[in-house]
Amino acid sequence: MPLDRSKELIATALPISLLLCVAQTTIQLVRVQQIELTQKFVPDFLVEDFSIQKLGVSVLFVSLNAIYLVWLSQARKRILITYQSRLWVALLPGIAFLTYPYSSDVYLYLHFGQMVLHGVDPYTVAAAEFQSPLSPFLVWSQTSTYGPISQIFFTIATLATPLGPILAVYLFKLCCLLFHVINTRLIWQFTANNLHRNTITLAYLMNPLLLYEQVANAHVDVFLSTTIILLIGCLHQRQFVGAIAALWAGFLTKTLPIIWLPILVSYLVQQRRWRSLGIGLLLSVCTVGVLSRTILPTLTAWKSLLNPGVAGKTARSLHHCLSLWLNFGTHWSADTQQHLLQTFTLLTTIGFALFYSRVALQFQFQNDRAATHLVSGLGWVTLMLLLFATPWIMPWYPSILLPFVALCPHSPLLRLTSLVFCTSIDTIVAGGYGSSWFELCVSLCTVMPPLIAIGLGWHRWGRSAG
Repeated sequence: MPLDRSKELIATALPISLLLCVAQTTIQLVRVQQIELTQKFVPDFLVEDFSIQKLGVSVLFVSLNAIYLVWLSQARKRILITYQSRLWVALLPGIAFLTYPYSSDVYLYLHFGQMVLHGVDPYTVAAAEFQSPLSPFLVWSQTSTYGPISQIFFTIATLATPLGPILAVYLFKLCCLLFHVINTRLIWQFTANNLHRNTITLAYLMNPLLLYEQVANAHVDVFLSTTIILLIGCLHQRQFVGAIAALWAGFLTKTLPIIWLPILVSYLVQQRRWRSLGIGLLLSVCTVGVLSRTILPTLTAWKSLLNPGVAGKTARSLHHCLSLWLNFGTHWSADTQQHLLQTFTLLTTIGFALFYSRVALQFQFQNDRAATHLVSGLGWVTLMLLLFATPWIMPWYPSILLPFVALCPHSPLLRLTSLVFCTSIDTIVAGGYGSSWFELCVSLCTVMPPLIAIGLGWHRWGRSAG
């Protein structure tokens, strides 16, 4: 794609990004002021079932996604990254940094940091049982579901809380911005042999979901993405001890990466990498032992990492679609609806377990499996977990699939489906867990596009899709 055309699309995205920044920041800063004055929680327009504010922000974000997809579809040739184009591109993450987050999660992060500063264990003491300047902003009252690495950033950022919650939020957002830049640099490093290196790197840096959910709304998934990129890079370079270390670093950031450990072990057994397995086992035992004696001394503390607060809840998922359809489309009793939903959840969990087992065991029955197949398997397991076996999905969850999109060039169906999922998840921003017809539309907009992508992609590529 000619450079001037690329700059033209980026220049179009800049005023839209700026308008979204101004709109969301204005809404949120007014809300922050109200909470500080009343010391009571104030509902957010962006998380309500429907509001003009939500519609406006959603239209702006969809516009950015549309521009991004046009840019991506035309960026087939290598792009010369000039100084001027770098300057244009750098403005997008800068605007994302300035955008004040709508998500209440950032306040929970800072609140957990306050707990650590006051010597209170966030893994055994619920957030509601500790009072801090962030307490009026909280939605969730449970114990911390985030690993010790994330907790370090929470604690650093919350040091600014005495100067005001807004400053503390932006200090945490600065960490998120820095790690997004680091992640982009790692993508550049690990795509050294790819002819489309420039395009892939720019695509990751400018991806609307990453900028909006990981930088603008400041979610810890940006730190998790760092460990995922390192994991994939180590696997491609066959540095398996480094891959195990990256996996555990991911777990210590957010729990999900632990599901990849059995698949990695299965692959190393098939490859007869006994030394790597031995070092990995020692590393795992030491990690669990140290955590059990320090930060996570009880079973209750370990269970906190499994996010028990969302147990039985649904949002933006197939489960939520079924729940709302049963509520609006049938006259069955609440007990019957609950039984059907539980049965559906059980079936999807069993289905995921079977798929997971197939991925984990395939290396034992097929010789000469390259590391690219392992990386693809990890990506597919993550995608299937989120799409089919996770009743509660938030818009930032699929953002961790984008490292697989960038670093799995031999898995076109995985890349297509993940990219579609990451594009559709925020078609309507915020919320997605209500009980109205509007929320049903939100859930359908989330899950239907990736399901269609899987169907069309499988028809085109078949089993070779990877």
